[in-house]
Amino acid sequence: MATADNFMATDIKWDPTGSDIIGDGGWFAWRPRPPSLLSEQKEKEVKKDLRQSMERYEEEDEEVLDLLSRQEMEKRRVMEEEWEMWINKWKQLHEEEKLQTQNLLVREKKRKKSIIMRPLRS
Repeated sequence: MATADNFMATDIKWDPTGSDIIGDGGWFAWRPRPPSLLSEQKEKEVKKDLRQSMERYEEEDEEVLDLLSRQEMEKRRVMEEEWEMWINKWKQLHEEEKLQTQNLLVREKKRKKSIIMRPLRS
């Protein structure tokens, strides 16, 4: 078996066939896959069970993703409601301040008018 050093390598993965290694620095030939220790019949059973397991796990994955999606939608709905409540609160405060400002302006106008209308004292 040969060895090689690559000090710059950061990512190494097996080729899906199991015969090669692929790294960020290139491709390395490895070895052929050894013969299976299982009988042909047992390999067929494992492949059949694998398909059934994959289908079952895919269904479970879909259910989990659906649940996460519903949870995310609920979280978003709650955030939107909180946002609307916050906006409505600030709109109400703005309206109250606007009324207070208008009342102050009206009072100031009346005060100035009353000062102008008073006769001068001698």
